[in-house]
Amino acid sequence: MSNDVPTPISDDEVVALAKAAFEQSRDDINHRAAETPNAARELQSQQPGITIDLGHKSIARLPDEVIDVIRAEIERLALSHNLLTTLPSRLIECKRLRYLNVRYNALREIPDCILDMTSLEIFDVSRNKLRSIPPKIANLASLKVLAIAKNRIEELPVCLGEMNSLQVLKLDGNQLVFPPPDVCTIKSNAPSPANENERDAVISTQVKKFMRQHASKEKQRVEMDRLRVESSSDESWTESNPETPRPSRRVNGGRFPVKPSVSKIEGFPENRSDSPGMAPPIPSRSHYRVASQTQSNGPSRRPQISPLILTNGSTGSNERNRSQSEGGGSGSSTHRQKRMGIYTKQTPELGAVDELKRTSHFRGFSQGYLVPGNNLANGLSGPATAIGYGDSSTMRPPGQPSAL
Repeated sequence: MSNDVPTPISDDEVVALAKAAFEQSRDDINHRAAETPNAARELQSQQPGITIDLGHKSIARLPDEVIDVIRAEIERLALSHNLLTTLPSRLIECKRLRYLNVRYNALREIPDCILDMTSLEIFDVSRNKLRSIPPKIANLASLKVLAIAKNRIEELPVCLGEMNSLQVLKLDGNQLVFPPPDVCTIKSNAPSPANENERDAVISTQVKKFMRQHASKEKQRVEMDRLRVESSSDESWTESNPETPRPSRRVNGGRFPVKPSVSKIEGFPENRSDSPGMAPPIPSRSHYRVASQTQSNGPSRRPQISPLILTNGSTGSNERNRSQSEGGGSGSSTHRQKRMGIYTKQTPELGAVDELKRTSHFRGFSQGYLVPGNNLANGLSGPATAIGYGDSSTMRPPGQPSAL
């Protein structure tokens, strides 16, 4: 047998080979149906698919015309021992394809069209040049057997643990780092499998279990990291962002604890006085009248108010002094007299007090007296007496004690 690389055949030759294989497969189905009538009815009801074997044909490319021939009825396709480096994207149109064998070719990656074929059950891509298995392999929901032996794969995707339909996994001949090599081999204390298929099934179970445990631990780790980040989000974010200033601590002060800094703002002086401290107390108003101070805009000074003293001797002068101290204006004097209970009547003379007349409402005053009209100044009278309410025939002279 020569070691030289075979010469690839042309596209027309590939199409001719595909048509011949297709007709041969259909004839075989019809021949089996003719031999057994019961089998014919069963085959007709099931509508069996076509099987095409194009292995060992030196095929380097699968043209689209082949897909046009096989897509409606193809169920099993064998392309092993060829020169294929890829597969046509239209292969996904083969909706009934369940078996695909592309072993002993030159594939460097699994074509995307294969990763979307949900009807595929057996996929053999052994003895190629694969370096990885894409995570989209999990899209093959019906996949039962995955053969990737004799490639250059170092890691397997974690999603293999979630492929419930996967039963057999062939991994021999790869330098796997993940999962560990002990997971991809039969353990020494485990019972020895009866055949190769059973051995591959045990390895598949071990790998899927390891992948599920790894995914669970990874999920827990991610959740813990998320909770840790959320619990310290404020401090870590502030410390990692040097452009965001941190507010200064407030100190105990008066009414204005905050001292704004505007020294660097245009239009404000750099040296400003501090904010004032405690506000001055509000003075309480006194109920007593005090002497007013000398005003700067006038030479006049307001005299002090003399107290009201009732005596027998100098009553007129005291009343006059007190009245004069209330102010110079007549209007203000009258107002103050009314406020202080002094009754003013503009009469030339006051009548005499009759203390002996019993019909008066007043029995007399031990200290009352009648101030003659000529002793009053400015028409002001003394304290209110019974004059005008009783008889005016009797008048007590000044200084005379009461008869009562």
